Amino acid sequence: PYARLEGGKAECFVRGARPLHLVLTLVIALGCCTAVGGIPGIILLVQGLAVAVLLRYWIKRNFGGITGDLIGTTNEVIETGLLVFAAAIAGSFQP
Repeated sequence: PYARLEGGKAECFVRGARPLHLVLTLVIALGCCTAVGGIPGIILLVQGLAVAVLLRYWIKRNFGGITGDLIGTTNEVIETGLLVFAAAIAGSFQP
């Protein structure tokens, strides 16, 4: 749910989101991660999804829903986590 009663710029994205959007996004992300990164790409996708799910529960519990600022924060946290995780596993997958 959208967290602000008065609405905001991200409200149309949050209220318009459907399960089909999630499925299509995951299929496209899986294809891109597999094509570009192979097994490490899939591992990073799973790691990013895990962080997103954890953040979803934390945000809903602490804010009651999502806002544009929280979407941006989630993006930055996931992106930073992926970069750290990618650096940590980079040596494991070199030929």
